[in-house]
Amino acid sequence: MRRPVVSVGPKDAVWQALEVMISTRIGAVVVAEGERPVGILTESDVVRLLVDRGMGVTELLTVPVENVMSKPVVTCSPDEDLVDALTRMLERRVRRLPVVENERLVGILTERDLMGAMLSLLRSATAGEARRDTRG
Repeated sequence: MRRPVVSVGPKDAVWQALEVMISTRIGAVVVAEGERPVGILTESDVVRLLVDRGMGVTELLTVPVENVMSKPVVTCSPDEDLVDALTRMLERRVRRLPVVENERLVGILTERDLMGAMLSLLRSATAGEARRDTRG
């Protein structure tokens, strides 16, 4: 998981969340009330605002994040098995899981994090196979 988590408040305007996403080069922000996640705002949510809802740019400047965020937020715990987390992501069709401990946001697990973990496992398995082949 990654730390710290980039977050915005539910009353922040969507344009403020977009500025945060652009400045930190990420595709989503967790929406939190204090340390408790209440939703997530993704690039896809913003595109849906503009295309599906026909929202204009002017309205986008003022609409609060809480009106358009994805909720309820799908989360995992810090000690959760990666297979279970990946299964949840696939079943719920989400690309990010805020990591929550005692209702407090402590990190975020992304598709990229899982791909990195899988790559490490594959490299280890490949290296193990190569070692076995040389002993033969």
